[in-house]
Amino acid sequence: MQPARSEKESDHYTAQFVLCLLLVLCIALGMGIYISKLNAWIDKKKAYSATHSFECGDGQGAFIIDSSGKRNNCYFVEEAENAEAK
Repeated sequence: MQPARSEKESDHYTAQFVLCLLLVLCIALGMGIYISKLNAWIDKKKAYSATHSFECGDGQGAFIIDSSGKRNNCYFVEEAENAEAK
């Protein structure tokens, strides 16, 4: 049989375990904060980036922009005029 460990030794391992858990928790929180700030910075960069040309079809059409800022398919001027005339 192995001799029983002393109470001090057991407390030492428990303290190390708790410190390890706290370290992992702090690293996880730090990474979460960093990622959220990075995402905010990327979103701000996208908002202030130069706008792209919204023309298509050699200047005969245009893209429709969603409220989310995404482009839909190219719609030609003749198609829109024909749709309005009907």
